[in-house]
Amino acid sequence: LLDVSYKSQQKADIERFGRRLMELGSHARRQQWKQSVRHIMSRLGPPLPPPAPATVGHRALLAGWLHADRVSWLTRISLLLSCCSLGLIWYQSRRFRKRLQLSTIDPLSQLLTRREATSRIDQWIDSPSVPASAGTSLVLLLVDIDHFKRINDQYGHAAGDKVLTEVANRLKSCCRRTDVIGRWGGEEFLIALPATDTSSTLALASRLCEAISQKPIQTPSGVSLQVTVSVGVSHWPFVPDSRAPGHWQDALVPADAALYAVKRSGRNGWASISGTPKALGGSIEQLLRDPVQASRQGLLSIHSVHALEWPVATDTPDER
Repeated sequence: LLDVSYKSQQKADIERFGRRLMELGSHARRQQWKQSVRHIMSRLGPPLPPPAPATVGHRALLAGWLHADRVSWLTRISLLLSCCSLGLIWYQSRRFRKRLQLSTIDPLSQLLTRREATSRIDQWIDSPSVPASAGTSLVLLLVDIDHFKRINDQYGHAAGDKVLTEVANRLKSCCRRTDVIGRWGGEEFLIALPATDTSSTLALASRLCEAISQKPIQTPSGVSLQVTVSVGVSHWPFVPDSRAPGHWQDALVPADAALYAVKRSGRNGWASISGTPKALGGSIEQLLRDPVQASRQGLLSIHSVHALEWPVATDTPDER
């Protein structure tokens, strides 16, 4: 009996000792977990401070957060991704603006392209606030560099590019901000003047010729070139008070005819041609078949800096 009682007591002690060991193990695990949590919190740093007053700059506050190691890694990654997204948006917008500029600005002359110049003139005509002056809604000037092909052949394309750039700069210096000026093609330029009277238009044509010819252009090779231009002027509507003025580009036909007449008459000059109220009902092609006769009949109004030699139907276009 004593032996059985001793064994029972020993078993109870063993069970009690086992429970105590389990309790100590659970306590040790809890302490270890708490220690791990305290270690992680110490790595993250103390809680973020409250928002700074308005006197502290946002850039200084952000720099303090980043350099004081008070922002979690997740926040840093979010900030980095946000910066990358903003950078990508900026890059794409810059590429879009560059493509848009290439489609509207001629890369060599830095003038409007033909398409953009056409679009702006169309928008101006369609605008409900278009003013009118002396019955004229639009004045068109075609400017062409004289003997440009000869410059390219004799001095090279680098010299030709320099001439184009310098002529474009001088044309811009003679025009207003509201004027439309573009490279119409090759060595030819178009200037559109809204609501300009005849005297001001002819004075501008004269200034354009003087601005180009008064100072030689220096080529990259050091050659000094005396460059001149020929200018043809027309109006839209071509016939004043016309109820069917047609498209404004129809007025480029008489402007080109006036330009060609200046070329045949010695170049380095200007000529203006427009219809009169007596020409109502007549077409531009009919009036231009014999401009001299039409002018004598009072159907055309022609102005020029010197006597003009008009081409006849059998003539072939010469070198401009």
